[in-house]
Amino acid sequence: MSQASAAPSLLEDATRAARLRFWIVIVGVLVIAAFAGTSAYDSWRSYGHVIIANNRELDNLAKTLAEQAADTLQTADLLLRNTVTCTRPTDLQPGVSRTTSWPVDRPACRRCAS
Repeated sequence: MSQASAAPSLLEDATRAARLRFWIVIVGVLVIAAFAGTSAYDSWRSYGHVIIANNRELDNLAKTLAEQAADTLQTADLLLRNTVTCTRPTDLQPGVSRTTSWPVDRPACRRCAS
């Protein structure tokens, strides 16, 4: 009689072990899927932050380059104005050519020449 009762208990043990194995596999797959999902979410958030930071840096660079270009043009304009001031004859008499009234003795030209 002990052999007859042992057979169903072995079958129950095998079924219980198979069911336990099945649930362990299911929980393991869910944990791995959760890790993969959080990693994908973190990657997507990181990508968004990188895009925002790059756009901010590009805006800053564009503003800096525009300011530098404006300063360069302003400097060139200032130099041209000073050149015109230094080389413009102020006391032209009728009949006197421009070459003879070169304004070397003007204070602005001395500033430019030095």
